[in-house]
Amino acid sequence: MSDTEKKTGSKTFKEYYADPEFKKKHLAYVKEKVMCDCGKEISRSNMSAHVKTKLHQKKLDRSVLEDIEKKYLDMILQEQIKNNK
Repeated sequence: MSDTEKKTGSKTFKEYYADPEFKKKHLAYVKEKVMCDCGKEISRSNMSAHVKTKLHQKKLDRSVLEDIEKKYLDMILQEQIKNNK
């Protein structure tokens, strides 16, 4: 047991990473592609940086506006259907 394990009862990341099986699983997780809310597919490790980009902000703002517009149009359509009955 290392000094860190004795103090906290757990291993450090460096100690876990020395295990080849853990390293393989961790790299696969980090390299995994995920779909961002803005619609772009990126690797998990780049998600934090991607969220800060202008491209992400513009796409997200645009999608929020489209959602609001869609809800508004649905509401108007429902009112027109009620009025025609």
